[in-house]
Amino acid sequence: MLKMSNEYNTMKRLFYILIPVYNVEKYINNCIESVLNQTYSNFKIIVVDDGSPDNSGKICDDYAKNDERIDVIHKENGGQLSARQSAIKRVLELQKKDVKKESYIMYLDSDDSLKNTALEEINQIISDNNCDMVIYGYDRVSNGKVVRKYNPKNNYEGIVDDKKELYNIVFNNYSYNSLCRKAVKTTLIKDMDYSEYFHISHAEDLLQSLEYYKNTNKTYFLNKALYNYTINENSITQTVNHINYNINFEIREKVMEFLEIEAVFNDEDWKKYRSYCIKLIIDEILTISSFDISAKEKKKYFSEIQSSEYYNCYIKNKAFDKNEVGKKSILYNLFGKKIYFPIITSVKCY
Repeated sequence: MLKMSNEYNTMKRLFYILIPVYNVEKYINNCIESVLNQTYSNFKIIVVDDGSPDNSGKICDDYAKNDERIDVIHKENGGQLSARQSAIKRVLELQKKDVKKESYIMYLDSDDSLKNTALEEINQIISDNNCDMVIYGYDRVSNGKVVRKYNPKNNYEGIVDDKKELYNIVFNNYSYNSLCRKAVKTTLIKDMDYSEYFHISHAEDLLQSLEYYKNTNKTYFLNKALYNYTINENSITQTVNHINYNINFEIREKVMEFLEIEAVFNDEDWKKYRSYCIKLIIDEILTISSFDISAKEKKKYFSEIQSSEYYNCYIKNKAFDKNEVGKKSILYNLFGKKIYFPIITSVKCY
């Protein structure tokens, strides 16, 4: 049973739900309805139609005509990061008109949905803990049914107000990258210029999260699913193959630079984080190895990783924990010596 917020907090706190929309007429109704059906009603939906070629934009306009809490922005296609930045600009404009109102933003992808008590539970946590950010879990769904429930194992629960502890949690677990797991106080948000990263289709969530991690004083980790992540076969995150794959470590380099500037990690923290990064590199190597392309083409991808600034400046010849990396450290050592054939042929073993 939820502990109900007192009337003052319920009426005062506003949630902005930011929804970038592109070519999702099959999903957008369910997405918007999941917000409209919340048990907590003090919210505003900012929808950004990112040049959708289908009826997505019209569907959103129809909703806006019937509910003043829905604000629709139409723009030329620029990608999800561009759409989200348009939504942020609108939120900041609205905040200037009412700076005294406490508010938080939440991100909702247009093919996903919120559990119907999500806002109420997040509002309660904020009231009880006076936190700047709430990070929660999600279930994976398909055709409206949960196909993989959120697993609380290996996820943190409770308050974190120490930067070193926070960075060790969020940067060593890729599942925390998602913006859709975060409710963020608007005072933490700035009108950042991310235009140089608009071409990136992966890891942009992590890029945007950096400022939130830096600016938060207190973060609450709720080890519970409040979000439904739809397994969409047409989503770019579900269709990685040799046709759309490319080596791009821009965001990972940005994280390394961020951590160096923040200067809260000691040697053991860096060792742990590099071990995590090595596991991610090995996962990329295994992904490349699984592609239906020639060994020559796979070796070309491997060479790109080998010659990258990320690998050479931040990973290569740096200390890491072999126990943390586990049996994948064998592949990493082979990769470092450019012995690629065993890697290509052993992909099924991992």
